[in-house]
Amino acid sequence: MPTTTEEAIDQGISKYMVKYQGLIIAVLLSVIGFFLVRVLSTVEGIAADNVRFSTYVITNDRRMNGLEERVSKVEDDQAKSAKANTELEKKQANDWAEFWKDYGFLFTATGRTRYAKPH
Repeated sequence: MPTTTEEAIDQGISKYMVKYQGLIIAVLLSVIGFFLVRVLSTVEGIAADNVRFSTYVITNDRRMNGLEERVSKVEDDQAKSAKANTELEKKQANDWAEFWKDYGFLFTATGRTRYAKPH
């Protein structure tokens, strides 16, 4: 290993390399440092994305839990509504049967047989 500039030049190392070795080392270290900073910022960006994604997943899980409760409530309401509609249809059918018993003769007596309920 050369210890002086003359020895380095004698071994074939350019005198400019020897003269600017501090600058060359500084440039190489800064290039390496630049790429290390880029890698670090990329890793931090990925970590931040993971945090955002985890927050998004947790938020959506909470929303979905609330959604399931609301959907089950809506399904219960629909079942109650269907039951009420069935009861209403039965009541209307009974009312129509009562009406037909009481006033059905008017339809047959006046000749409107096409509106008459078949027996």
